[in-house]
Amino acid sequence: MRKLSPHVTAVLVSVLLFGLGQVAAHQLAQEAPAPASTPLSTAFTYQGRLMNGATPASGTYALIFRLYDAPTAGFQVGVDVRQTLTITNGLFTTQLDFGSSVFDGAQRWLGIEINHEPLLPRYPLTAAPYALYTLKAAQATAAQTATLALSAQAVPWSGISGIPADLADGDADTTYTAGRGLLLSGTEFRAQGSPYANTLVVARSGGDFTSIQAAINSITLASADNPYAIFVASGVYTEQVTLKPYVTLVGAGQAATIIRWFGGAQEPSVSAASATVSVPAAASLRQLSIESRSSGQSIMLGVYASGACQLQDISVTTVGGVKNYAVYTTAGAPQLHALTVNASGGQSTYGIYNAGSAALIERATVTAAGQLVYGVLNDGGAPQLRDVVISASAGSSVYAVQNLHTSATLARVTVYAAAQQQSRGVDNVAAQVQMSDIEVHTTSLTSTYALYSISSALTLTDVLARATDAATIAGLVAFANSTVTLRGGSIATSGGSSTYGILAGDSLLSLSAVTISGAGTGIYNANSTLRLRDAAVSGSVYSIYRASGAVQVANSQLVGVLTVGLTCFGTYDASLAPLTCP
Repeated sequence: MRKLSPHVTAVLVSVLLFGLGQVAAHQLAQEAPAPASTPLSTAFTYQGRLMNGATPASGTYALIFRLYDAPTAGFQVGVDVRQTLTITNGLFTTQLDFGSSVFDGAQRWLGIEINHEPLLPRYPLTAAPYALYTLKAAQATAAQTATLALSAQAVPWSGISGIPADLADGDADTTYTAGRGLLLSGTEFRAQGSPYANTLVVARSGGDFTSIQAAINSITLASADNPYAIFVASGVYTEQVTLKPYVTLVGAGQAATIIRWFGGAQEPSVSAASATVSVPAAASLRQLSIESRSSGQSIMLGVYASGACQLQDISVTTVGGVKNYAVYTTAGAPQLHALTVNASGGQSTYGIYNAGSAALIERATVTAAGQLVYGVLNDGGAPQLRDVVISASAGSSVYAVQNLHTSATLARVTVYAAAQQQSRGVDNVAAQVQMSDIEVHTTSLTSTYALYSISSALTLTDVLARATDAATIAGLVAFANSTVTLRGGSIATSGGSSTYGILAGDSLLSLSAVTISGAGTGIYNANSTLRLRDAAVSGSVYSIYRASGAVQVANSQLVGVLTVGLTCFGTYDASLAPLTCP
């Protein structure tokens, strides 16, 4: 007797098919996409086991599969499925396809004939084949108000009931607001500016502002406890800028961010009206370039800095006015770090002009050129220069550094001065100045002085001074009640017709551990008191020339002619032989 046993695998496979059918139907009901190019088949997998008595059957058998609407008798549903199968060890697997219309939700039973012998009883079909019913989507039974077809492309609003009130009009009453860092244009959001509090972005596009001054003007609550930062993206910004206290303006680098303006008519001693950028106390400026370029205005002014402001990693250029000021500081203690300054053209040119300020200038490079030129002019106040290189050149007169009525400190400063007529490396007038690790080089066609002092008090340590190529040359000049204390270094001059290492008149000089040489005279003393020790002095004509005053020399080498009236102790000549002063 043959017996057919459905294999448990058939149930498992059918359950998987049923799950897939549910997913497909759910997607169709929710999204109604276009049908796939190859529809899912209506066949399902059936596995069975055929027994011949107690022995698994093997061989070739003719099988007929039919569907019925009842376990016995009843009516056949659909067509016969006839197959010839090769069965091994009782097991077989086949595909049954009764068409898409047989599964409509009613119960079905599977009848099987083997070699024209019916197998009883009929087998009830589980839910897995009924997954095929969901593919039809003839009726979305779970959605009572929507009718979907397999070929549906879209469902109109008019075909849906129960729409929320705020959606029924097409969502026209919904409004949106762009938060910080976003820009809303119509229905499109895009990133803009800075998402951070107290931070603004200026850029040609995509920033909070396109104008630097507009960004500054928008800030109304900046304070020590509520500072602001403005980042300026790459580009050239042609505008005048006036910062506010507690606002930091940061560029994208000196080569990337440039602020440019064209000067004005007012001197900086009157106001900041001509400045490209004005920086008040408690404001700071970083990582950008500033330009003031002439377009017919008389005053070019790059930066006007007042009070305790900060400038760092800044390039400043001024060109072409009658008067050019690259940087002008006034009042308070501005701090200028890592500056590159270029000022050129015009009748009067100033690289940095410190007007009564206690400015700190460090790691700076200053270049100035024109007719009357000042590399750095310290007018009053108590400025400090550290690690600064100054180059100044002029058609008439040049002062690489001038200290005027000031109390200044210079450390690790290198100075170059060249002019057609008169050049002075460090010029001091009624000033109190301390200098250490200073190197000064001057040249001119008419007169040149490396260090020049009138009515000033100078304290010099480790100074190298060189003056060359002029008619009148001096390494150090001290006139009009100046007081000079020099320890360590070297002063030398060459060329010219009147050449002096040191030229002193009506002053007090104390010199030690220094080498002094003049192409003509090493030291010329007129009505001054000069004390020299542990030094070496030489001159091709005179070592020391005393016109008047007192000269006291101790433990020093003197090479050249000596005039009368010197007081000497422990002096010796070029051969280290004892030397008696006349």
